[in-house]
Amino acid sequence: MSDESIWRIKNVRHVSYLKRSLVSMSQLVNLGHVTLFIGDTWKMTKGEMVLAHGSIEGTIYVIMEEQILLEW
Repeated sequence: MSDESIWRIKNVRHVSYLKRSLVSMSQLVNLGHVTLFIGDTWKMTKGEMVLAHGSIEGTIYVIMEEQILLEW
């Protein structure tokens, strides 16, 4: 995903007191996405296209440099 893209995720629940958004990996798997966690990094693909990637911060895997638009 490039810096100019928006990742649109539908049917999410909003928790106003959380500082970050959480994403359900099972929902993304149901959409045909594959997520690979190796050591302190991860990436999500659909076919040959890398949709998102990131690293671990503490105990949470975070998205690097992507923009996400959540719809609830």
